[in-house]
Amino acid sequence: MCGVFGVINACLSLTPSDLKEFTEALLTSSETRGSEAAGVAVWWEHGVVVRKSQTAPKHFIQKDGFQEIFQDKAEEPVALVVGHARMVTNGSAIFDQNNQPVVDGNLTLVHNGIVTNYEYLDHSSGGDSDTVALVEYLSGRIAAGVDTPTAVSDLFGEINGSATVALLDTSTESLVIATNTGSLYAARLPDGRVAAFASERRILDSALNTSMGRKLPTMEVVGVPPGRAMSIERKTGATNMFDLKPYQVRNDSHFTGLTGVQSTMPPTRARVHLAPANLEPSLDKTRTFAQTVRRCVRCILPETIPFLEFDSDGMCSQCSTYTSPEIRTIDELETLLARSKSTEAPNCVVAFSGGRDSAYGLHLLVREYGMNPITLTYDWGMVTDLARRNQARMTGALGVEHVLISANIARKRSNIGKNLNAWIKNPALGMVPLLMAGDKQFFLHARRLARDTNLPLVIFCINPLETTFFKSGFAGIPDGKYYTSSTRMRKAQLFGYYASQFLRNPSYINLSLADTAQAAHATYLRPHDYLQLFEWVKWDEDEVNQLLVDEYGWETDPTTTTTWRIGDGTAPFYNYVYWRTMGFTENDTFRSNQVREGAITRERALQLAVDENEPRWQRIEEYLGLVDVHFDEAMTAIESLASRSAVG
Repeated sequence: MCGVFGVINACLSLTPSDLKEFTEALLTSSETRGSEAAGVAVWWEHGVVVRKSQTAPKHFIQKDGFQEIFQDKAEEPVALVVGHARMVTNGSAIFDQNNQPVVDGNLTLVHNGIVTNYEYLDHSSGGDSDTVALVEYLSGRIAAGVDTPTAVSDLFGEINGSATVALLDTSTESLVIATNTGSLYAARLPDGRVAAFASERRILDSALNTSMGRKLPTMEVVGVPPGRAMSIERKTGATNMFDLKPYQVRNDSHFTGLTGVQSTMPPTRARVHLAPANLEPSLDKTRTFAQTVRRCVRCILPETIPFLEFDSDGMCSQCSTYTSPEIRTIDELETLLARSKSTEAPNCVVAFSGGRDSAYGLHLLVREYGMNPITLTYDWGMVTDLARRNQARMTGALGVEHVLISANIARKRSNIGKNLNAWIKNPALGMVPLLMAGDKQFFLHARRLARDTNLPLVIFCINPLETTFFKSGFAGIPDGKYYTSSTRMRKAQLFGYYASQFLRNPSYINLSLADTAQAAHATYLRPHDYLQLFEWVKWDEDEVNQLLVDEYGWETDPTTTTTWRIGDGTAPFYNYVYWRTMGFTENDTFRSNQVREGAITRERALQLAVDENEPRWQRIEEYLGLVDVHFDEAMTAIESLASRSAVG
């Protein structure tokens, strides 16, 4: 999360004007990691000057506050710059003290990542920003007589999560850069001195390839390994590497905020927000319907599933045609991985949503199969804060680089809102997936990162039991994994359905259309030839949940008893739509597959689905607030659709 960068001018001797231009290149190249705030600190001979703004980097560099830092300055070869492009996690961006760089006495800090236990650090302010807590902890340690490198090392021994930091210390005339994930790259001169650094290799390569960058001496871009740090003298550029203390996961609620996970999660949950009183009669109607609707005698699929048929014995067509996913041999997997394996450098790209399957898959790849991945997250505005925290826990503990591509989140959420408002005007179940179109560029970014890093092996960790075939059924297309294995005819049918809906409801033709078209291209028109880890590894829910909580302090959501989809901010809303109108959700299809696999009994599946399908009102309210759609209008549209559905 976020992007940090810096320039050590003692190694380059740039004029203030050239230093500004190079800083601009680094700042704008870092914008993919965060566009919600930006800031820089420039350490001139007379002191550190900090400027920051609640705007994207490309806008920040046009502001007078940024421009004036470099104006009317005498040439100072020892000038030093650190900067930050922010994606908001802890601490709202509307309060300037939460934006970076953050200053505390002699210290100025920029930080990339999320620290999940920052409130337990020894710091004074007690605010809601992990970066503020980090710099206050460091300031306290240094004031107590600890030298700066030791204080930084001690800090990493105390923090749970991911962190890459750059720390200016005017009392020692030094800069310290450190990482526990490896999300830190340095541009190194032939004499070994570091002249610049950034959160990703791509950022440095891009800045060095500008007209300004091409004027600089030849430099080699190298990665700083996880668990390592570098102290750099401001006046000479001399460097000294040192180790960071590792953090040991504490398996108690004080550090993780968890009460633990048992079996397939506790049988009850904390209902944070109650249902609106006016909806209770409708909800009771749906609960009654879900309990009485005809279901398959083998699994729990109800007759309201589109195109589902029952034989004379009451078995559904999904069960009668079901075949277990083939589990290929581990030897075959290890042979495939061995072609890319290297202990010296990253050797694969792993798609990392922050959900349970990608987290478990990442654990297996690193701990069981010895891979050294670069993880990729595409944040399209609906990645939950909980998912971000779990990403930080995993990447920090495993010491793997995390490349985060942050969309223009405000625009993405606005696009969702436009499409949801269009849907409200004429609600149709077949159009619900349009609300998730914005995340499909993940596939394009995975290929682009693999190309940019020269890592052809891209790994996805998708659970084969989590099929949601019914979504295409509501568009009039018989069941199937239409988005990965459909024929041309099925794709044409799907596009035809969407075109007809767009013509019927022109409100869908809005500013989100280009985003939707790109999503369709990424999903349906590009090959999905990634390595799917769970084609070789059998997936077990209890094992996955227990390992993530016990070994990584993985965080669950108190509004639900399942760990599925808790990283997706959209899922609580669309699953409510399906449940209220048809009496089932994605949980019914997933639990049915588990029954077919013999993982749980039919009775257990019914029990789980009843609780998992309960509306998650707090998350629904949060979702509608993020996309700026009025709660009552959304509920009215759903009730209108329900009145014409099987539930009634």
